[in-house]
Amino acid sequence: TKMAHAFQQEELGDPSGQSSSEYWDEWFQKVSPDEGFEWYCDASEIARILLRSECSSKTKEEFVIFHPGSGNSAVPFRLCEDYGFSTNRICSKQCIMDCSAIAVQKMMMMKGGPLSCCTGIIEYHVGDVLHPPLPYLDQTFDAWIDKGLVDALFCGDNTIQESEQCATLFQEARRVLKHNGICIIVSLAQDHTIDLILHASGWINHDEGNN
Repeated sequence: TKMAHAFQQEELGDPSGQSSSEYWDEWFQKVSPDEGFEWYCDASEIARILLRSECSSKTKEEFVIFHPGSGNSAVPFRLCEDYGFSTNRICSKQCIMDCSAIAVQKMMMMKGGPLSCCTGIIEYHVGDVLHPPLPYLDQTFDAWIDKGLVDALFCGDNTIQESEQCATLFQEARRVLKHNGICIIVSLAQDHTIDLILHASGWINHDEGNN
């Protein structure tokens, strides 16, 4: 029930700044509903940005999306079913990664499933984005979709450590994104988060041809 979930959420504490797989395994086991949990926005907002970007116009090439810290969001499925990110319109492959094996398992068991949801390919990985290298080649992805990941990882308590970790995160994002790839960060945009992103991303004052 919602009341039980609220109690368990209070027991686990604020998810901000939590990066351990043990915490998120417990969170997805006790708090997150099996049908999926969306941080901040649903697939409609993500699709709106993707479809307006130059990278999604490459209809003859594979369009590859990375969902770091995906949790058990239904966004990958909705992008396939509702917004044409499949071989019906945009030849699509999506890679889902989360440090929680339980979250990834829930994703694979969600209604619609990996094989029946669409004609696009969805791959699942248990992994930690803070411990690179990610298991992908340079310039693999057209889009990196962070929906609450930065907020979850960094709470502003340890400025030096978080700055180093955030810089590592965005170095990997730059490595695996294709030239002119798009990085979408959905956040509460608290001051410490904005400072981390601006100082660590490496995308500040870059020429238009870069990420």
